[in-house]
Amino acid sequence: MTEKTPTTEELKARRRQELFQGDHWVLPPEIWLGGEVAVELEERLTSLGWDERQIGLFPLAADEAFINAVMYGSFGINNIEGPDKKIVREKKAAEFEASGQFKDRHVCVDLNLTAEEVLVDIIDQGPGFSVAAIPDPTDPSRLLDYTGRGIDIMKKGCDRAEFKGNTITLYKKRVH
Repeated sequence: MTEKTPTTEELKARRRQELFQGDHWVLPPEIWLGGEVAVELEERLTSLGWDERQIGLFPLAADEAFINAVMYGSFGINNIEGPDKKIVREKKAAEFEASGQFKDRHVCVDLNLTAEEVLVDIIDQGPGFSVAAIPDPTDPSRLLDYTGRGIDIMKKGCDRAEFKGNTITLYKKRVH
């Protein structure tokens, strides 16, 4: 009998199971894993008794932090301007992922989850950044930009978001 070839979704599920063990994840710089980080966090918080309202935008904040760690920390995709900057960044990221050029890099995600609070550190291997240098996405001249909202999303999805060098710390307390 021939063995059935696993689907892409089945392969992703296996890979996710391998990568998300324990409370310290060392993940490869692959953009798609941002969504998987979010799913894993949501599942773990739900298993601790958090409901959808209590979880809120926290998984989205973690997804955004992870993607930024890959794009800017692992791949060093910075300072791209112009009307097509989102497309250029995504194309460069896809090229970097496909080439395996950064396979020696990783992004660490450290978790401290309880029934009452969640603390997540996302650490990349890049040089870090200053949050003060990030343009304000609510500035009227930037409202139509397709990029630049990640920091704002992280702040809105958490009670506290801290940016120190190459580490992003996200914190949320459960509200009953």
